[in-house]
Amino acid sequence: MNSSISPAEAKKQLDRIADIYPYIKEEDVQSNDTVLTILNKQFHDENAISDYLAYVLNPNVNGVGIQPLHNLLQLITPSVEVTDADNVQIEREYPFPPSNRRIDFLITINDETAIAIEHKVFAPEHKNQTSHYETDMQKAFGAKGYRVEYMFLTPDGKKCGKLQGLAPISYHHLVTALKNAPIRKKKRSHLPAHGRCGKN
Repeated sequence: MNSSISPAEAKKQLDRIADIYPYIKEEDVQSNDTVLTILNKQFHDENAISDYLAYVLNPNVNGVGIQPLHNLLQLITPSVEVTDADNVQIEREYPFPPSNRRIDFLITINDETAIAIEHKVFAPEHKNQTSHYETDMQKAFGAKGYRVEYMFLTPDGKKCGKLQGLAPISYHHLVTALKNAPIRKKKRSHLPAHGRCGKN
């Protein structure tokens, strides 16, 4: 059995090792807990990171409203405004019919704007992957009059080699934008008089 690999494949694997190596901590360095480690996930678990990000961005469930999504949009397309009154939907692994190709995130706003986010931690872009996504997005949304935007999310903000229209965003840029989202204080609930503790 011939187990040799081509020079091109060897270079691809070496490049991937070079990408991963800086994120591996030394054994004697104490690591801090993160959302991923608490959930017993690997630091490079792409699906776990994507699921958590989808939760943070979703104003319907995150508990802080529209501001995280608004700040993200400022990185991609500042001219798109979003408010609490808007109808925002965020879907993970959205399938495009009839090919069933799946984009990591699909964000739609008021049946007017559709944003596709492709997330790569260390995996390389597959052949013509993002080009296919552009075609699928235009068929599914552009043809219906939606404004279509694209984002390519990677740890270091790597540019997409296949589709120039994807805005390259790094984790640093993303986290900085999300940190700027103010935390809303929840209103204190007032118990009726008969439900309070204390003397009558």
